Amino acid sequence: MKENYKEMNPCDLVSECFELASERLTVRLINPEQNQEMLSRIPHRKVCEMEEVCCLTLKADETGKSFLTVTDRMLSEWGIGRMELFRSAEENAARKDPASLRPLLSVLNGMIGGEEPEPEEDSEEPCPNQLYLATNRDGVLGAGVIMYPGFLAEAARQLGSSFYLLPSSIHEFLFLPNKGPYDVEELNHMVQAINESEVSPRERLADRVLYYDAQSEELYVPGTALSFDFRQQCGCY
Repeated sequence: MKENYKEMNPCDLVSECFELASERLTVRLINPEQNQEMLSRIPHRKVCEMEEVCCLTLKADETGKSFLTVTDRMLSEWGIGRMELFRSAEENAARKDPASLRPLLSVLNGMIGGEEPEPEEDSEEPCPNQLYLATNRDGVLGAGVIMYPGFLAEAARQLGSSFYLLPSSIHEFLFLPNKGPYDVEELNHMVQAINESEVSPRERLADRVLYYDAQSEELYVPGTALSFDFRQQCGCY
């Protein structure tokens, strides 16, 4: 069932106690190069080449969504630390706006047909070279689902392997199961080409693919030292 939020004035949310405001928290991933000024005044956490930030949902109904990014000042007003903020935002987002992992072809076929068919659990085995679309239920700021507690581990279980993550935009990732020989540079070039031709600068997330190792629960950028260890980082901000 879609979660609707009554529209609220940002000042009212900031003045509320954290327990009430936390019911509207969500997470998003952003490109640091596109948001340098904003990052100087908000709580953020580096995730490989991206930054994780927290937002309050001001409105969510049939007309759309609007958000307010949580600032350092708001954190001070609430009297909480970054660890509690990010943990609450990730847990609340996973509960209110659940993650979705669907075969990309199924999503596209549904769009062409005018109505996307409902997924059937375990209806088909993951196959090599098939891309999967990862986003949230509404497809808005859905790239943040990779920070939902346990989501990447569950995705690896469903796909039957570790996998590459292709940053499509701030709204979604494409997952590619590691079931064949892939050239990382070719994947990077594909991401860069799509970013330049199809994605507006404000919605670009990153220009290189990531890889999730299911055994170590580590997310990293292949060929670099950039990584994010979910086992070590959980609760450590």
